[in-house]
Amino acid sequence: MIIQSVFSAEVDRFTVKRTYDLPILRDFSSKGRIDRVSEFSVIPSAFPTEHFFPKDIVFATGNGLTILEDKLKCAEKVPHSVYRLSRVKRGNAPKRALILSISEKTNTLVYEMLAEWCQEGNSREKATILENFSIYFLPSLPKPISLCYDYRGTEGFQEVIEKIVEEIGEFDLVLIFSTGGIKIRYISAASENASKDIEKLAKIYMNHHGEMGNETGIEMCTNPKHAFSPEVLKEFKWKENENLHLSSSLLIQISCCYEDGFGGKGYQENREAIQAVLREMSKSLQLTSVGVLELNFRLPFLIFAIILLFIALCFCRFSLSSDRRDFRYTKNRFLL
Repeated sequence: MIIQSVFSAEVDRFTVKRTYDLPILRDFSSKGRIDRVSEFSVIPSAFPTEHFFPKDIVFATGNGLTILEDKLKCAEKVPHSVYRLSRVKRGNAPKRALILSISEKTNTLVYEMLAEWCQEGNSREKATILENFSIYFLPSLPKPISLCYDYRGTEGFQEVIEKIVEEIGEFDLVLIFSTGGIKIRYISAASENASKDIEKLAKIYMNHHGEMGNETGIEMCTNPKHAFSPEVLKEFKWKENENLHLSSSLLIQISCCYEDGFGGKGYQENREAIQAVLREMSKSLQLTSVGVLELNFRLPFLIFAIILLFIALCFCRFSLSSDRRDFRYTKNRFLL
């Protein structure tokens, strides 16, 4: 320990005109004891938007996934050779949905949705949806799109979807989040019915989003005279792939290129629209299930009725044949 007078002399050697004393106290009463202190500038949380600026959140989400999966145990890691996926489910849901971000700016949205659905999955509305859907989340790509641009087709993300489907299997619905405007593109599977269904979901999303559902049908970010794709709603087509069947999907663009992040509002602005789409899909699934149950319930009675009808027809035919024989016998006896 340095004696105070010696320390003062050493400070004087620096010839610093303005100085101040900072007393440092140490307790030597407990010999051999070392106090360990764990300090956090903030309390660790699964919601990085509580503590980080939007541009820094992408670096925090990886640790957040570990909190959700290992500590809170409300999500589970999905093995994949390339992508870091996490899944939220309740029981053995019959359908599967994939929600992913392909842009740096939209990573926060997908991660916040994962954290909310993971921790609030037992709420009434979410629980109803999770009874029908296992939801797979991909909050960020290894090399997400850092530049902001509009999309002319599926070239910017189809390869990502294909790699996921190759290892995990097909999905019943895919929601893809990116930037480049405030608009929505629906991408249908092969059948005509699938095209109508996904277009309906796109319109539901548009109508529940505060800034997409405008009367002009022209998105708010671009000048329609210069933009090649100014429509809020438009259809895309998957590139043909003979080996894979790609599901009906929605490409949801949620930010103009001149916006410098969302300030943590990306998910808040899209929460209602996302849940409206999932509700509609869940409702359609429930109606289908009810129809199948009714068919399964009525089918045995229908078969039984057909058997009874067949027996009745056979009996009538037999009775008619007997009556004819009796009539011929009576007629011949009368003639004799």
